[in-house]
Amino acid sequence: MRLIDAQYTRTPFYGSRRITAWLRRQGYPVNRKRVQRLKRRMGIEWIGPKPGTRQQTPGHPV
Repeated sequence: MRLIDAQYTRTPFYGSRRITAWLRRQGYPVNRKRVQRLKRRMGIEWIGPKPGTRQQTPGHPV
């Protein structure tokens, strides 16, 4: 968790897949589900557009 937090501080746009790949390059045998679970536990989430942010506002003229 300490390594995930340190990497997230450097690159907050990394998701679970990129953090998993980074940890594997460091020599830690982790899988994506474990990284997802630990990120949820720490309250860390990816910085970027979330689902549903491109929906039009009802009644707004285009």
